[in-house]
Amino acid sequence: MEVQLVEIRDAFNRLSFAFKEDLQNLRENLSKFSVTLFGRTMAGKSTLMEILTEGDGSSIGKGSQRTTRDVRKYMWNGLEITDVPRIGAFEGEDDEQIAFEAAKTADLILLLITDDAPQVAEAECFSRIVNLGKPIICIMNVKASIAEEKSLKLALRDVNKRFDMDRLDKIRNQFLMFSEQFGQTWSHIPFVYIHLKSAYAALKAEDPEKSRRFHEVSRIDYLKRRIVAVPYTPFDRHIERVV
Repeated sequence: MEVQLVEIRDAFNRLSFAFKEDLQNLRENLSKFSVTLFGRTMAGKSTLMEILTEGDGSSIGKGSQRTTRDVRKYMWNGLEITDVPRIGAFEGEDDEQIAFEAAKTADLILLLITDDAPQVAEAECFSRIVNLGKPIICIMNVKASIAEEKSLKLALRDVNKRFDMDRLDKIRNQFLMFSEQFGQTWSHIPFVYIHLKSAYAALKAEDPEKSRRFHEVSRIDYLKRRIVAVPYTPFDRHIERVV
């Protein structure tokens, strides 16, 4: 009995310490608006960060390379954006813990997916994100080639063809259907469709007209407006659950 009491006391002390640590983290984050970015391997997380910070492209992954091993912080328009280890690239519970600890102090969470078939790993992660009770924006990165050998006209045409709203809405609805497995509804979560390769090409293009046209077709400004608007938008933290 005495041993059990000691174990209970130790468990309570650990819980109390964790709570105090979480509270301290929240206090430190009250002075700034913070955003946490989640996404699976090759979804385009590093590309998005390069676009927002106008980087040199050095952090963008090649092939199956994992470029986001730890938590990285960036500043954009006065917002602190935290990039966490990738879904599907976790090397164990430590990486997963790192990702969700960072999300606890976020004012907004971004989940980056692609227009490929929705994946269970993304849905599982999303269900945990929803349980945090934070504002969320789901970003769908549309895949379309803009290879250098293509003419500008052909590249823009191919990107626009991929922005078939019926097709993208169908993928969105397939993703939302996963919510039933977790006793949640996700229909209130806003989705933003963008083409990150075009946005990055616009950033790097030397020709102003080429840059303008790639920027326009990327739809990146819509995402930026949604992110910036969140600090001024009331948020209902109630999560509707399926009974």
